[in-house]
Amino acid sequence: MNAAQIVRVFDQCFVQSHATRLRGGGVEPLYLPGTETELAQLIFRADYAASALHEIAHWCLAGYERRLQTDFGYRYIQPPRSVPEQARFYRLELRSQSLEWHFSQAAGVAFNVSTDNFADDGNVAADILSLEKTFSKQLSQQHEHTRNWLRTDGGRRAETFITALGQARG
Repeated sequence: MNAAQIVRVFDQCFVQSHATRLRGGGVEPLYLPGTETELAQLIFRADYAASALHEIAHWCLAGYERRLQTDFGYRYIQPPRSVPEQARFYRLELRSQSLEWHFSQAAGVAFNVSTDNFADDGNVAADILSLEKTFSKQLSQQHEHTRNWLRTDGGRRAETFITALGQARG
């Protein structure tokens, strides 16, 4: 599936039920909560299908209170990050990237682990690479937890989206 198809599926699933619209074309991803007159906007980078799926994963994991806040109330630390900052990034990204992987499978979109750090200092780069390998292993182990979560009330939006992706894809 391409980004436009993913947008159509998301909007069919959630514009009415959650007053949220998915939009591409962003320079950076951004979530804007709805107002009395505007739907919430989930904005992904350019027209990248993978970016759309990643941002949808964050949205599906965000509870009601988080969805009332710009970018779900999180403060993004720009790369390059220190080793402790990158380790924290991976801890926070584990569930969302696992859910993105499930979305990617349903949509037929290639999944790539998002490391989101471009440090080039030799020592830091080696430590970051070690963190990346550990994260990739943890991500593989997380998929079963995600499958179980999808069967809970908390996973309802994500499961709805996965089902709709599969139907749209044929």
